[in-house]
Amino acid sequence: MSVEIINLVLIYMFLPGMFILAGVYDVLTTRIPDWITLSLLAVFFLFAWAQDLTVMTFALHWGVAVIVFVLGFLAFSMGWMGGGDGKLATVGALWFGPQFAPSFMILSFIFGGFMVLAVIILRSITLPGIVERQTWLMQWVRGKEGLPFGLAMAGAVLTLIQIEF
Repeated sequence: MSVEIINLVLIYMFLPGMFILAGVYDVLTTRIPDWITLSLLAVFFLFAWAQDLTVMTFALHWGVAVIVFVLGFLAFSMGWMGGGDGKLATVGALWFGPQFAPSFMILSFIFGGFMVLAVIILRSITLPGIVERQTWLMQWVRGKEGLPFGLAMAGAVLTLIQIEF
């Protein structure tokens, strides 16, 4: 398999697939399993090789990831986001590096804002019984759990790979 094919598989299948999986887990369980984050972290080394990253560029990717990790830790300690969300944002920033990580974070917050608006709307209307019986949805509508920010990050990844790559 050529390096170009590996690169395409990683960018257009593995990366979005893992973020979609994380988003689905987050929606259904309000958790993002560590194995997803660790898989993204481990495969990043293959991605770096396929991208032929220089040592400096590789270090910059890690630098951005460290910054996002610290910010995610602070957000987690303030109760603004879950720990799994912070770890997923960190590996997303690692993959996107200094060039695209800001766009990844901005898009994640935009999609997160749409989720907040959707929950506000859902809280303001009478929901049909069939919706009320969906515990995975009602946990956010009733404010029992934080919003599934993994889903917002999945939307950001899908958007970025269409725009930037």
